[in-house]
Amino acid sequence: MIYGVFPLFFFASLIARRMPWWKWAPNEEWPVWAGLFGIVTLLWFGLLRTKRWAYAGTVLFGSAFAIACFVLSFRQENVGLGLFGVALGVLLLAYFDRLASAFESPAISPGVRWYQSLPEPIPGVSVDWGDMKNLRLSQIDLDGGFVLGSFPKGAEKKMPTEIMLNYRGSRVGCSIQVLTSLSSKRDSSWVGIGVEFKNTDRDTRKELSDFIEVLRGEGHVST
Repeated sequence: MIYGVFPLFFFASLIARRMPWWKWAPNEEWPVWAGLFGIVTLLWFGLLRTKRWAYAGTVLFGSAFAIACFVLSFRQENVGLGLFGVALGVLLLAYFDRLASAFESPAISPGVRWYQSLPEPIPGVSVDWGDMKNLRLSQIDLDGGFVLGSFPKGAEKKMPTEIMLNYRGSRVGCSIQVLTSLSSKRDSSWVGIGVEFKNTDRDTRKELSDFIEVLRGEGHVST
């Protein structure tokens, strides 16, 4: 979605210059568009790698775009650009809210700070992941979770794409994709790996939902 800034930027530039699109001369403006492409691609890559600086950069870049539209609309007394700025602001707020929600998911943001030691695991829940058994789980929702264990460095790149969640005799299998890896700065005996659940069939997703509801009912998963 972040590449949607190109048609928005193009439309805003036409309104600001009160210029019809057929008079646009791309051969004269290609350095600006090349620079914009470089910035957006850098942010896109960072967001895919779940980097916090990319989220902050996206918010800063989008906010600067919207503010520039408002400033120019007042200076030029350009009503069209002002209305565009309002619509852009609403769109950006929705996009920023979606990004914030994604970055607060258990797979990306386990709620652990660098100065903390082992996060508190969910009581009674164990995870089987390939040859590694009885791993712990610190957070979970329908989209992902944060698995704790003594993983070797770089293990997240070689782990299987399925895990098994266990709780008091209940078992549910999940197809997963690794999103993040976090090692403690104080206690080298554990590593946390954030995983996104990739269950697409209705039955498996229902089983996972029921599993989480059991944990929520006992106060182990916040609503």
